[in-house]
Amino acid sequence: MFRWIFIVGFTVGWAAPGGDMPLHMQTEAPYVPFYDRNYAWVDSLMEQMTVEEKIGQLFMAAAYSNKDAAHEQAISKLIREQKIGGLIFMQGGPVRQARLTNNYQSIASVPLLIAMDAEWGPAMRLDSVISFQRQLTWGAVQNDSLIYQTGKAIAEQLRRLGVQVNFAPVVDINNNPKNPVIGDRSFGEDKYNVTLKGLAYMNGLQENGIIACAKHFPGHGDTDADSHKTLPVIAHNRNRLDTLELFPFSVMMQQGLGSVMLAHLFIPSLDNTPGQASSMSPAVGRTMLRDSLGFRGLVFSDALNMKGVADHYASGELEVQAFLAGNDVLLFSENIPKAIAAMRQAYADGRITEQRLDESVVRILKAKAYTGLQNAPKVKVQNIQFNLNKTEYKQLKRRITEQSITLVQATDSMIPMATVGNKKIATLAISDGSSMPFQSAVNNYTEAASFRMNRNADAATVNKTVAQLQEYDLVIVGLEGLKRSASSNFGVTSAARNLVSSLSEKTKTAVLVFGTPYAAGLLSDATYLVVAYDDDTYTQQVAAESVFGGRPMSGKLPVGSGKFPVNTGVETADLQKLHWGIPEDVAMNPVLLQRIDSVAASCISTRSAPGLTVLVARKGTVVWDKTYGTHKYDGKTAVESKSIYDLASVTKVAATTTALMRLYDEGKFDPSKKVQDYLPETKGTVIGPLVMQDVLTHQSGLTAWIPFYKSTLLSDGTRDPRYYNQSQIPGYEIQVADQVWLRN
Repeated sequence: MFRWIFIVGFTVGWAAPGGDMPLHMQTEAPYVPFYDRNYAWVDSLMEQMTVEEKIGQLFMAAAYSNKDAAHEQAISKLIREQKIGGLIFMQGGPVRQARLTNNYQSIASVPLLIAMDAEWGPAMRLDSVISFQRQLTWGAVQNDSLIYQTGKAIAEQLRRLGVQVNFAPVVDINNNPKNPVIGDRSFGEDKYNVTLKGLAYMNGLQENGIIACAKHFPGHGDTDADSHKTLPVIAHNRNRLDTLELFPFSVMMQQGLGSVMLAHLFIPSLDNTPGQASSMSPAVGRTMLRDSLGFRGLVFSDALNMKGVADHYASGELEVQAFLAGNDVLLFSENIPKAIAAMRQAYADGRITEQRLDESVVRILKAKAYTGLQNAPKVKVQNIQFNLNKTEYKQLKRRITEQSITLVQATDSMIPMATVGNKKIATLAISDGSSMPFQSAVNNYTEAASFRMNRNADAATVNKTVAQLQEYDLVIVGLEGLKRSASSNFGVTSAARNLVSSLSEKTKTAVLVFGTPYAAGLLSDATYLVVAYDDDTYTQQVAAESVFGGRPMSGKLPVGSGKFPVNTGVETADLQKLHWGIPEDVAMNPVLLQRIDSVAASCISTRSAPGLTVLVARKGTVVWDKTYGTHKYDGKTAVESKSIYDLASVTKVAATTTALMRLYDEGKFDPSKKVQDYLPETKGTVIGPLVMQDVLTHQSGLTAWIPFYKSTLLSDGTRDPRYYNQSQIPGYEIQVADQVWLRN
């Protein structure tokens, strides 16, 4: 509870004039969960370990669960001979990784600290695991408790895999659309939004046993170069860094952040040594991070095989410089034996002091103790894949999708559509494939004509498509196949832009952007513009439902895009219309619902009916929508969802029965009582003594059906002209059949 009260209060502080305190003026030492504890296990190890063993603790090697036996032997050799302190698991699978973790831990003299890049969950590196959305999608969500819950879910997944550190969240302020490496890994460009969501994610991880790692310190957002390939430059002055880039890191440190990762950046305002990466700079790693900000948690280097640093230092000296700069854990060294030898020599030469070495090793060991490694836990392999893909994780992902949908532009109030009426509606898929999932979702609300156009269509095709669509009252256009790169216009082709521009001049056009929000700025001619941040089937379904009022839209743009500033978003009301989901969304048992299939099959096999449609909805959510069999027993025409039925006796099922079920649950209705017990006016009539359950089960003895229509016929069975007319005229305005109108 304290966590959320603090965040709300702090938000008010941010809004006040002059609320940004320069970071170098902060004096209170940040709290770190593991650093402020004393562990006898750590003290004992520090007394026993040799210098060589301590140096080994500084190294975290890259391990894969999709490589051959030679790779496994190489990692095992590093653990046995070099006494390395940890592993970062990269690509592979959950079962294989769990088995390798147990094997590697069993041969380590000191338990290994296991880490992963799991920004959107272990699925960032592993197959067969549910993947949560990237952080930019989370940035659109206005309910930060969902971010906390996602952090908690990811923590559960990582603990199940035997992992202790997640290299997340990314809290870079992504205010440069041309950034080739951060992009949708960031929460966006609003520093307050990034900070609040970073805190929520951090707390979700750390309150559930996983050490969070904020990256990439001091901020990798405003670059147009990739540090995997070169050394990016941040040209801003210290005041700008203090008030923007460093802001999320500072707040998170004050709230108990466990670790940070130093980025490979050249920042002249912090260290103007030519070619000096921030990860190699004592001015950044020690003077700023440790002394000015007072951070006492773990500091990880970014991967030391990245060109941003690897091209500037020889192997071995690279690791020495990284350690001297303030890094505790040296990540992804290309040649660990050579690097350890160089570290030993630097220690012998006095460049690395015993105090400096012990400082880092104590932090590492405390982190291990805090996460329970002193108890040598073993990962249980059985059921691991099932445990990593819990239904509640899938539901959580669905909630994020639903709450991220952003209505960026609406030039009038047609969307969301309260009623369709007689409007002619069409859908257009701009894709490389055939149709798109949003088109079938639209057909749940109306019968729309479906069209498709290739993303790279020529001008003639664009013009032809516009001509076909301009006769419709509303055209819903879906774009998929978008890209993350600004150099490719984020995948928005000239054909797509030209079509949206031309069509919007001729009719109302709703554009659904399935991907990066940066694409929205290129499509601002649309009458309505909706950003859905992914292109999977469920996201497309939810976007379509939102257009028709099946779901409210509450997302905000996490980044500016063209003429649309950051935090743009029109909130729409919940119109209480049906939408489609899964049974678990409304606390229904999916196993029980599956019995419908066998009931339907029995119905058809016993010739009770040739076919049927079954739709189950609860609390506004359709959880079962299937068709079975054919229209007739000849089996020629299959039942479809759009098949039309002549329904009768609907009221008794949809109204009377459900109302009595509710009253029964509330203890207000007893089916064994008589009608007159509930309707006193029936006393003394033939109806009063009837038992309610007999009436409801059609066995009360009442006449089954009274053909009132016969009183409107002549003796020969033809229609009495006093009641019917062959055309609609005043007084005869109730149509009962073709060319048959009943008197009012």
